[in-house]
Amino acid sequence: MGEKHIDFSSWEPGGTLDKEHLKSCAFCRENLELARFLKFQVDQLPRIEAPPFFATRVANLISQTKEIPGSFWRLVELAARRLIPVFATLILVLFLFGSNTRVEQPTDEELWAALFAEPQVSESMTLDEVLLSLQESLE
Repeated sequence: MGEKHIDFSSWEPGGTLDKEHLKSCAFCRENLELARFLKFQVDQLPRIEAPPFFATRVANLISQTKEIPGSFWRLVELAARRLIPVFATLILVLFLFGSNTRVEQPTDEELWAALFAEPQVSESMTLDEVLLSLQESLE
């Protein structure tokens, strides 16, 4: 176990591996299985081709940001164009869903009414009497 583990980050299936190390190291065997599984999963993904205008559009966006080199306000303008819709949506969501979470505090009158509406228990009541009174209030 004192040996260095195999680095699978640059390993390609079919590449050479230290078979003796794999026989003695459970950690590397598990990582080998994981690397094979991930390679299989990646190979199953569909290939997506970029549209023909993609490179031109990226080049245009880069050139637009370089029109005024070092312009702080140009960067602010570009960021604002992209972030204003995000913040507007966030505010709308918070307004719609956040308004129902307010907890209303009871007024003084409600607190006093609740205090006097509760049945007062005298010290002379037995446990059976308390249980009976609670049962009657549930019925």
